[in-house]
Order: sequence, then C-alpha cells, then structure tokens
Amino acid sequence: MKTHPLGTQLIHVDTTNFSVHGKYENDAPDSTDSIRITFGHAKDGRTDLKRFVLGLVTNQFGLPFFTEAFSGNESDKKSLIKMIQKTQQAINLDDNRYWIVDSALYTEDNIKLLGTDMQWITRAPETLDDIERLLDAELDFTQGTDPRYAFHVSDLNYGGVPQRAVVVWSEEKQKRDEQTFEGRSKRRRYWLKRPHEAHGHKVRMCP
Repeated sequence: MKTHPLGTQLIHVDTTNFSVHGKYENDAPDSTDSIRITFGHAKDGRTDLKRFVLGLVTNQFGLPFFTEAFSGNESDKKSLIKMIQKTQQAINLDDNRYWIVDSALYTEDNIKLLGTDMQWITRAPETLDDIERLLDAELDFTQGTDPRYAFHVSDLNYGGVPQRAVVVWSEEKQKRDEQTFEGRSKRRRYWLKRPHEAHGHKVRMCP
C-alpha cells in the first residue's frame, strides 16, 4: 500500500447471493471449510432455488481487496464483520479510513467488536428503539449545500460505543412519501365509501 497507493480512504463492504439450479444434496460435512449450497435470503426473488453468498471488500474506486464465499443461508450480520476482520488481518491499513457497510452490520455485538478506534458509516435499522425515537422526534434540520437535502446531527451510544447519528431529509423522498400516503388514502376512502353507498350514507374523511 505504501509503495503503490491504491486509495484506501473509503472501504466498501457488502454481499450478494447467486441462485443455482440443481438439488445439491451432497454438501460437505460441517467439519470442513466448504460452503453449503442451500436456501437463504433470495435477493433475486427466486425463493425456489438454492444459493450461495459472495462477499466483497473494495476501495472507493471499486478495486477488490478481499472476497469470500459463504453458505447460502449465512447472515449478513455475521459475514460483514468477518470480512472486515479478515481484511484487516490480510492488508496493512492505518486507522485513517472509513468502512462503508450495509445496515446489517449495525448490531450491538458487531459495534462492540468494531470498538472505539475504527471509523465506519452505515445505516441504522429503524427497528431499534433509539433510532425509532430519534425519527419520531421534532428535529431541527440544517440545510445542505444542495437545497434538496437537510441534516440533523445527534449523538448516540449504542453497544457502549459513542456514535454520531445523521438524519437526512430528502426532497425527493418527501415527495415519494406524500404520493404513497395519498395513494393509500384514496384506496381507504374508496373502501370505506363502498359499503355505505347502498344505504345512502356519506363518509367524512379527515386528513
């Protein structure tokens, strides 16, 4: 890395999976390092097919640093942290970088493993209580340099590790949410209105 700078300011970690045709009934025993071709989360929608998972670590230019195959039912919550740890063991990297990782990384156990020295960026799942409370709160947003976006910064301490949470408001996302809400409202108004039409009643809908 020092002889040939490849760009390691941003390290991206992610997985995908590939479906395969065939029974694959003679998988290797658990005592081996071989992966299992089996049913798992079907990212391609083919729930009828078995699959395997492929993880990849790249720099900000898409140059691969590390790759590993996993069994078809391997959880991203486990595979992502494994790839980070193995990349650190295989490549001499200093601490001045950010690991960009899928939201599956954000579990209490994984955050503890990352510790306080590593710098990382991920999306926190909205199912967590702290995140749900943050999103439900009345927040003061700061306009970004791009007027389509605004930001709110808050401090969190999840897994015993101090973190900075950034809530992003997007104009396009706001429009999509409003269109989705309006579509659902129209369907609900129609559903509520139909049973009463035969009896001559009117239904008043409130926003």
